[in-house]
Amino acid sequence: MKTAIEGNTIDYDVVGRRGAPAVLLSHSLGTDRSMWDPQVAHLGREHRLILVDILGHGRSDVPPGPYTIGQLARHVVAAADSEGVERFHVAGVSMGGQIALWIAVHHPERVLSMTAANTAARVGTAEGWAARVEAIREHGMEGMADEIVARFFSSGFPARDPGPWERVYRTFLATDPDGYIACCEALATSDLSEEVGAISVPSLIIGGTEDVSTPPELAESLHAAIPHSELEIIAGAGHLSNMDTPDVFNDRLERFLASA
Repeated sequence: MKTAIEGNTIDYDVVGRRGAPAVLLSHSLGTDRSMWDPQVAHLGREHRLILVDILGHGRSDVPPGPYTIGQLARHVVAAADSEGVERFHVAGVSMGGQIALWIAVHHPERVLSMTAANTAARVGTAEGWAARVEAIREHGMEGMADEIVARFFSSGFPARDPGPWERVYRTFLATDPDGYIACCEALATSDLSEEVGAISVPSLIIGGTEDVSTPPELAESLHAAIPHSELEIIAGAGHLSNMDTPDVFNDRLERFLASA
């Protein structure tokens, strides 16, 4: 499915139980909505899932950058608007987690609950993102795939579950480098540190003990900053905790959505 916003086309899927509460899902940098495959069958039994390809990724448009996290978030919400969904749960991982935070800050009237996994109020540094952009420009997605995708998962994941590993690797290679760079630039300028304390919707923060990109202490800091939030640090989970430890992730998210 497609929707248009601000001159761009956003591609998304809707799966799960028709008429059930909606869950708006946003993926990480360098992946696409297929990242949520481990959640579809599980969460789709009791929810209507709206899975969005973030601007610059998947089948969505790749306009010239740089982008902002607010821009990416507005485009994600546009998918809910296109489906006539006024209120929704929102969940995201990594960059998608920052998008979920932004939506909870700026549109609390739309949000039933917010889940931010493997993310932070500020992810990385401007210098670090500038170096990533330069590396992609110099080496391309192919030249950086081994290094970057290795940071997505715990060390044993490729041998334990080679199918999902290979799919994520192929998705990274297929990501438009201009869209990837524009989203790196969005993360470089995004700092929600002074805003997340205003989040008032039910919130779940998820981290992973093996996450080298956004270590668990960042999840703990985010939990401390958001009043009445819940925290789950998943043992053995890497950066894409929803794929690395799907059974634990699914169980925790489902219990949270039911309580919210």
